[in-house]
Parts: sequence; C-alpha cells; structure tokens
Amino acid sequence: MRDGIVQINARPIRHAFLVDPTKDMSLFFESDTNVRASKNNLVRLVHEPEYHYQNKPSDEVKWAYRTVGAFDSPNKSAGTYTVLLLLRFFSDRQMLNGSITPIMSFNLKKQNTADKDEEKIDGKEVDLALFFQMLERDNIETIFAECKTSRSFTKKEFEKMEIIGKKFTNSVLAFAKLSNLKAREKQYISDLVRRSDNPILVLTGEDLLRQSLDEEHYLKGYADFYELCRRTWYKHLEVE
Repeated sequence: MRDGIVQINARPIRHAFLVDPTKDMSLFFESDTNVRASKNNLVRLVHEPEYHYQNKPSDEVKWAYRTVGAFDSPNKSAGTYTVLLLLRFFSDRQMLNGSITPIMSFNLKKQNTADKDEEKIDGKEVDLALFFQMLERDNIETIFAECKTSRSFTKKEFEKMEIIGKKFTNSVLAFAKLSNLKAREKQYISDLVRRSDNPILVLTGEDLLRQSLDEEHYLKGYADFYELCRRTWYKHLEVE
C-alpha cells in the first residue's frame, strides 16, 4: 500500500470481487486485467494484458460490473432508492434545502365514476407525492413523482402522470431516473412539456447521486420552480 492506493498485480483472472471497506460496497468483475483501488476511485482499469483466454483475444472477452449490497436487491428494489434520493434532493441542506411532507407509494382511487380519465388511472400506483417549500419562500409546491432505477418509463406511466397533472392543476410532475434517459423517453417527456400546463421536472443520477449542489451547479439560484424545471429540460431533454 502506498498513499492510500492498493495496486493489485496478479496473473490474469476471469472473475474477482473488489471490496471497498470505506464505502461498505463491493463490485464483481469478469475480466482479465490488473486493477487499482483507492478511497476516491473504487475500481480503475490499469491495463489489459495481451494474451488469449480460451482461444479468444483479450479484447473479445466481455467483462462487466455487478453490484453487491443494496443495489443488488431483486428488481433494484423497484425504484425505491430513487424515491429516497429524490427526498434527499429536496430536503438535504447540501441540495435544495427545503421543507417536505412526503407520501410514498400510494394507489389512486377514482372519485367520479363517469370520468374516463379517472377510470384510466384508478388503482394505479404513484411512487411519491410531496409538499415542498423552499426555506424563506412562501410558495408550497405539490409534486408527484415517477421514479425508476434503470428501466424505461412506459407510455402508460406518462399518460397517468398527465392525467394527474390535469386533476391537480399547477402541480409539479417529476420524472426521476438514476440512469440516463433513452431517446424515446426524452421524446415522450418533451411532448408532455409542450402540451401540459404543469411544470415538469426531469432528474437523473447526475443530479440525484451528487453529494451536494455547489454554487456553480445549474440547479442553484433559480427564481421560481418553473425556472428550475426549465433548467432540467435544457439539461436532459435539449428542449428550448
């Protein structure tokens, strides 16, 4: 060990677990490589030796990381971690630093049996709803959020959120996903932005997995929540 760096120079291997005791997390990799682990970088490839494994060149051997721990739960806990990170995003003093009153994972119930829109969303689950108030501001925002870890938002989920927006005018519709949005998701959300009167917030892991929002971050210093939402469109949807 030297300056907090552990250098592993072993003969080529096919499988291995790398454990970072400072983060209580380990990763599995399938590769033929030497690796370096440090407190700041859990795993970094140093180089890949030139050799053959089972008659295959090393550049044709596929390798991958596998999470171990919380994110290794079945179905990535169905978006639960994204919900918790979103709550942190709104309330943590290093993030938006507001006051929140949340309701997590509830089912919608129709009130008007003759309303076709209510019929469509009757019994559907909402991942998160909350009241949000920035410190030293009077406005209280009502926010409904659809949350994903890596799976794509579906057309039916976009339809559900649009109907919720019609029933709760001026409420914020939030789409939060830890992985990057795919082209089809961007198109669906962009279309919703253009036709909906509701402010729409779009967040990815780039926003939610941060330790803090520094003063230069694009989400700092907004005038109102509509401006905050617009900034996320420019960032994640390329919507003008």
